[in-house]
Amino acid sequence: MRIPWILLTCVICVTACPLVAVAETESARPTHFVFFLVDDLGWADLGCFGSTFYETPNIDRLCASGMKFTNGYAACPVCSPTRASIMTGRHPVRVDITDWIPGMSASRAKRAKLRHVEDRDNLALEEITIAEALKQHGYQTFFAGKWHLGGCEKGWSPGGYYAPWNNPNLKAENAGEYLTERLTDDTAVFFFSDNGGLSTLRRIGPTCNLPLRAGKGWLYEGGVREPLIIRARV
Repeated sequence: MRIPWILLTCVICVTACPLVAVAETESARPTHFVFFLVDDLGWADLGCFGSTFYETPNIDRLCASGMKFTNGYAACPVCSPTRASIMTGRHPVRVDITDWIPGMSASRAKRAKLRHVEDRDNLALEEITIAEALKQHGYQTFFAGKWHLGGCEKGWSPGGYYAPWNNPNLKAENAGEYLTERLTDDTAVFFFSDNGGLSTLRRIGPTCNLPLRAGKGWLYEGGVREPLIIRARV
């Protein structure tokens, strides 16, 4: 019996594609899910969102075949709180993760105006994640890429993209199977960013969020407004 796949994935960079895995349902055509969460991707860092500097032809094709959301917002202008909110469906304050882990200590910041918040440095095991909820409905899940919620920080490696791959938990369905083909059958794809583009360094940064104000680390539009693409089976 074929087991469907649901990918809950965090992607380290725009061109990287480490992801998460899937599940079995009673439907004849179960829907698989792939969630790309890109680190520090600014709202206009994709060709399909107006970039004339970065070339993103594959993501542009994904956008053309799906739905483009121009007013997508992250839960926080830094990574860990947003990641916690996506994994649990709760506001960062509810899970007591309100800064990137381990956070910026006021003792290390020059001319610090605020005190460091004493919140959690990991996602509590008591929290119910989307992966746990999906497993209750027959799904199998996996995660790969950047975690940044405490505990194990190592992502999952497929051990290659053609079977037989060097991964004891991933079984090939046929000789020479291509991993990407398995993950794209009846699959809903979500593409999002954890916070605004990094444009707020004291030197030239890797991107620019203009005409939005500021970027990563700031609660202005440039820090929380993100590119969002969803492609789902109708």
